[in-house]
Amino acid sequence: MHRLLFITLITFFFFALMPKKFYAGDAYAIKLNAINFTQTGSLGIDYSNKKALYPLLENKGQYFFENDSKSKYFHRWGQLNTFLYAIPELFHSTESFLIDQNTVFRHGIFQSILFALFLCVFLRTLENLGFENKESYFYVTLVCVSTFTFQYIRVQSYEFFQLLFFTCFFSSLERYKNTGKSKYRFFLNLFFVLMVFTKSVLFLSCLFVIPYLGLKNIKRYWVETLTLLICIGLYFFQQDYLYDSFFPIRTAHPANLDEVDFSLSFFSARFKDYFIIPKRSLYTYFPLLIVAIIGLKEAFKKHSYEVQFLWASFFFLMLPNLFFHTYGDWCLGPRYILFILPLLSFPAIYALKKVKIKFVSTTIGAIYFLFFLSFSVNDPHFVYRLSSLTQDTNYLNRNQLLLSLDMLKTSEHPLLNRNDPQQYGQGLILLDQLHCDYYFDILCTTFE
Repeated sequence: MHRLLFITLITFFFFALMPKKFYAGDAYAIKLNAINFTQTGSLGIDYSNKKALYPLLENKGQYFFENDSKSKYFHRWGQLNTFLYAIPELFHSTESFLIDQNTVFRHGIFQSILFALFLCVFLRTLENLGFENKESYFYVTLVCVSTFTFQYIRVQSYEFFQLLFFTCFFSSLERYKNTGKSKYRFFLNLFFVLMVFTKSVLFLSCLFVIPYLGLKNIKRYWVETLTLLICIGLYFFQQDYLYDSFFPIRTAHPANLDEVDFSLSFFSARFKDYFIIPKRSLYTYFPLLIVAIIGLKEAFKKHSYEVQFLWASFFFLMLPNLFFHTYGDWCLGPRYILFILPLLSFPAIYALKKVKIKFVSTTIGAIYFLFFLSFSVNDPHFVYRLSSLTQDTNYLNRNQLLLSLDMLKTSEHPLLNRNDPQQYGQGLILLDQLHCDYYFDILCTTFE
């Protein structure tokens, strides 16, 4: 009863804080594909709907891959995301790409259901690891309200899908190891597949499954081996169907062939981003990680296999990020590794048993919570998102817009050539409705 009440209260709390507009970017592009899928049954958006995708097409290849042989736009992320975002659209029939508040509300309901499921699985996992309810409730509350997980619960982003599926995967894996029941084996393989087709890099999660389960009698892992092979086959089939090539997707300025996605030259910058620079590091956005390190020794004594599995997986899953060309700057925090952090940091529960550490963690957590809450209530733009502007035209300060020069790619933007002081006023740029819906107003000051 207490658990149901806890889950209900925290779910309704986050539902109340969900934004009234979709955040622009990766997840928005996926949602457009999902709407198209419910309308046409096709995973790709026809070229004839190009205007509906503007300005997501401004930087070629950033959000959509243009498949000329099929004359369709396909988003660049795991196609399971399309099917998941299509679920709320099944309850509403439309023949356009218009996204109104009813659309956002349906997705908010869907996100809340998934969040409640995440809480159920997370709490059950902690219970299976031997923690008392009050310890689990306190830790889960800190994860949700005092780390950047807060933002990804709210905004209906596909990073949350990764978090949900990885949590379910690990929970099933732990149960199968400690009970041997076949139903948990089924679920761990199922959630592994779901992870891979949400984000392909999560394929690396398989590396330590067999060592975790035990190296004796390896032949008994034929199911996991078969699942892995099926995943690989389906993945290459998906790539070939959508992109006419196995590895055509580029994220580093796709229009510029001199740019690369992965390189040893990126290591220094990415290492500093994740581990050194305070305003970008893991310990800033997920301070429980520091507390977890304090409790790591005791956790290792009681849950050595789980600790080894999670931390080994963390280091291997970090490798692609450390050689990647970007930190994921257009969104809040180190989102590429969010999915594993709540489970990775469970040793923090042992450290939180100490009064001083609990007091300090609670104090810092409260500060983080107030920070996140204040921004959520005022609905600023942690990440770039659709603006709430509703007028047909708006005047934006030129200097404010240029502050986001690199992100908004405005150095060659045609709007910069439309600055006519006599018609629009000195230092102002006239934006049409499409751009008002794209550029976030935390950087752009609106003038009446």
